[in-house]
Amino acid sequence: MRKLLAILSLCGLLLMGGCAANSLRDLKVKSTSVSSLTPSGLRMLDATVSVGLDNPGKAFEIHDISGVLKVDGAPFADLSAMDLQVPSGEDITVPVYIRGIIVQERSLLDLLGLDYSSGLDAFTVDVKATLKIGGYKRVLEFKDIPLKEMRMNN
Repeated sequence: MRKLLAILSLCGLLLMGGCAANSLRDLKVKSTSVSSLTPSGLRMLDATVSVGLDNPGKAFEIHDISGVLKVDGAPFADLSAMDLQVPSGEDITVPVYIRGIIVQERSLLDLLGLDYSSGLDAFTVDVKATLKIGGYKRVLEFKDIPLKEMRMNN
């Protein structure tokens, strides 16, 4: 279960830290933590990930957030998150509400059988979201991002 929490935290980090435009260059993700985790049967999981930020730039919004968590290149879960509003300022905390729905061929029990000796090497994520800052709106898409490459700024 700890590995699943780490994966969900990293997904929250990706959703917040991966969506950047030039005016958001100074955005810093300072911390992530799983505030709540609620399984629903063997196919669905809801999580709230708190993301600590320093956003010296303008406030911005992220809409239509979706993604796919992959294990060894095969889809494991479809991910979605509620729209986010990120205010400007230092030491702010933004809750990220994530829902993961396990694909039909898998279940949460499959996580128990994975080999974690190599860390998160087997996990990648695809993410698509719409970034809105002022009158600027852009769809961002990231493919096959290794979870092991995501890290927090400290």
